[in-house]
Amino acid sequence: MLEDKKAILESVNPSPCSVTELVKRLPWRTERVIESLKRMKEEGLIDFREENEHRRGRPRKMIMMTALGKEFLERLNKCQMLLIHININDVKNAIYQANLSRRLIEHNVSPYNRFIELNEAARAIQNSS
Repeated sequence: MLEDKKAILESVNPSPCSVTELVKRLPWRTERVIESLKRMKEEGLIDFREENEHRRGRPRKMIMMTALGKEFLERLNKCQMLLIHININDVKNAIYQANLSRRLIEHNVSPYNRFIELNEAARAIQNSS
């Protein structure tokens, strides 16, 4: 859902485009694009303006990003920069460390105190070299 909004706002950001152009830019079904546009219009992220060119047929609806849409896109990009990137090995290592900590607690040893002892030993080794 957020990714859909981000993709639409990034497509509209440099310059307004029509709904037809947006459907061509995005690799989604037309219904998905239109539903997303309706939701975003209700939320105030985008606005529609009719293009006043003298062409045949009805005027095109141009999608314009609102100030709220610009703010939303900026904050979403900032939040995505803060994401923690981990892989399955990191998760396995965290589980292993949690199990070791649990085993220490089961033997009535404080993991925090053991960590402090280990740090002191490492500093003593570093200072002796």
